[in-house]
Amino acid sequence: MRRSLVLALAAAVCLIVAGPAMAKPLVVLSLTSHNDAQMDTTAIDFVAEADEMPTWLSSTLQLFAQGRGVAGLDASRPWGAAVELTNGKLAAYAFIPIKDLETLSWELYEHIDSTTEVSYGIYKVTGTEKGKELYAKELGGWLYVSDCPECLANVPYSPAKLIDGMNKDYDVALRLSLKNVPADHGKKILAGLDKTIGKVLRKKLSDDTMNILGKAAFHIDEVTLGWSEK
Repeated sequence: MRRSLVLALAAAVCLIVAGPAMAKPLVVLSLTSHNDAQMDTTAIDFVAEADEMPTWLSSTLQLFAQGRGVAGLDASRPWGAAVELTNGKLAAYAFIPIKDLETLSWELYEHIDSTTEVSYGIYKVTGTEKGKELYAKELGGWLYVSDCPECLANVPYSPAKLIDGMNKDYDVALRLSLKNVPADHGKKILAGLDKTIGKVLRKKLSDDTMNILGKAAFHIDEVTLGWSEK
């Protein structure tokens, strides 16, 4: 149950982005490094297929799941994603540890149709699959990706503080700070989570478990959910 819950809730990142401005951080997803992962990373693949999953997040999860041994990636550092408030606006992005961006680009060339610089250091990447595009920025040995260039304007030089050591305790972890959700929008956001994430959870969990989780969601200030085989 723990594994299914954590992997499914990863999709919460894309839903909360659609909500109003909130205190930061709201959601942080941590994926341990390929070197430290004890899990079968391909187990994350099914999350990328959740309804309304944006390209930037599904692409990150798929690369983590299938990218062990891919040249250009740094297998010694963790991956992740975050939703935070920056300059009064929500910013959602993922971060991927890299050693050499050019080498990684060659490894992924079959999936990339074009790359265009839209502002200094920020590129629009169009995939070979119709409708697939994202924005990317390299900074401090990390590749940041998002669905909007503005979201990449103020990403941290290092995401270590965002992850806050979760990668050392879990293969996959998700921290939700529901206490930061404004009261007048909380129910709307939770309803959206149930509509989308609930579809994934119901495939894995019993009705009784789903009812318990639904009731608990309205009373939890902050929670970290994790799964590990360490």
